Amino acid sequence: MKATKVTETGLESATLREVAYHRLRDAIITCRLGPGQQFTERQLVTETGLGISPIREALTRLDHEGLVRTLPRKGYQVKPLTIKMVDDLFEYWRLLGPEIARRGVLGATPEQLEQARDCLKKLARLFSEAAPSTQATPRAVQLSEGFFTVLAESTHNEYMIAAYRRLTTEIARVWALTITEKPWRGPADTLVSAHRSGRTPS
Repeated sequence: MKATKVTETGLESATLREVAYHRLRDAIITCRLGPGQQFTERQLVTETGLGISPIREALTRLDHEGLVRTLPRKGYQVKPLTIKMVDDLFEYWRLLGPEIARRGVLGATPEQLEQARDCLKKLARLFSEAAPSTQATPRAVQLSEGFFTVLAESTHNEYMIAAYRRLTTEIARVWALTITEKPWRGPADTLVSAHRSGRTPS
């Protein structure tokens, strides 16, 4: 394969795309951009200070992940959340999540197990706080995602990994809502309780 030279301009462009993607994804997951909210590219450019190109590419990526919808001639909309959608999501997760945990623990390398334990330790420190902060909520979601991502990859099952990746952004959004509405309660709290008691989550 022929090597491609990365110019400074190209590197800067790639970095801005990632910045735009992660900033918008975090805003959606933490509901600063709430379910059902409509917006335009120009509004995001004004609010973020980023250029139109990285914003547009980030929105395309988020559309593919199912977090936003493109509205012809109107802009974009954050994918709404209904009670039925949340119920269906957790019904599926009750089937998939425990199997990922079981197979992941069995197939993980010592390094992967240490990564998972590290996520749980950091979650435990966050959950020891009296109340969540605006910085702590996305951090708790990130650590929960990190824990399950390590276990999913440890299953060495491509279909299970793909299924988890399709769910992870929606799960993260619901986890963030759970943590925000009922401080320090939710799926991630179960992980910490299991960690403190020395049990494997199931």
